[in-house]
Amino acid sequence: MGVWSRCRSFKLWFQPRQAAKATPKTPPRGAGALEAMSAERSPTVVPGSAGRYPLELPVGYARTMVSDAELYELAARVGHKLRAAGRRIVTAESCTGGWVSKALTDVAGSSQWFECGFVTYSNAAKVRDLGVSAGTLESFGAVSEQAVREMAEGALRVAHANVALAVSGIAGPDGAAPGKPVGTVWFCAAAREGTAIDIIAEEQLFEGDRAQVRSRSVEHGLRLILRLDLPVRPESSPRTQPV
Repeated sequence: MGVWSRCRSFKLWFQPRQAAKATPKTPPRGAGALEAMSAERSPTVVPGSAGRYPLELPVGYARTMVSDAELYELAARVGHKLRAAGRRIVTAESCTGGWVSKALTDVAGSSQWFECGFVTYSNAAKVRDLGVSAGTLESFGAVSEQAVREMAEGALRVAHANVALAVSGIAGPDGAAPGKPVGTVWFCAAAREGTAIDIIAEEQLFEGDRAQVRSRSVEHGLRLILRLDLPVRPESSPRTQPV
């Protein structure tokens, strides 16, 4: 279940093969017949496999939701990274509605590295709770790089944490705008070290229904935290007992 990003779409071209004689197939019967016919009519072609026609894949293409087990595994990795670095995280969520916080706190012991989470769904909440500029929202919209940057920076400031993740997007089915189709999601992961803030901000475009867009957003947000440069905190040297 890969996630394609960065460009709106791309094409993979394959060299045609010599056509083989078609042999009639017996239609599948019994249990699983519908699934078998569906798979036959819509084969999945992946990079590196043989094919005859160009394949166009949208950014963030995904057929299924991310499973709870996958999210738990990612959240546990995030927790391990934060604990090793001696960091505490705060989340600022819009379209995911607290799902990132839920995934993180599913991990036992998360109180050691999870500070709190903000669900700022409305523009008014973003301004009131995180200090996002009303001018930013008016000029660029809530689903923009500028907005998620201010959400992340505001969350760090208000919560006194040192790592933040901000998510804002259009989960659908409504809400699309020119240049921002349903499935557009902006992310910002930020790590504060003293007065400096290291930021990763990027846009993704996910396909699928509302639930799929939101679950993919949670997954990508967790992966974004793992990409932050968080040096491991040096452990104190163990004391040696006198001989």
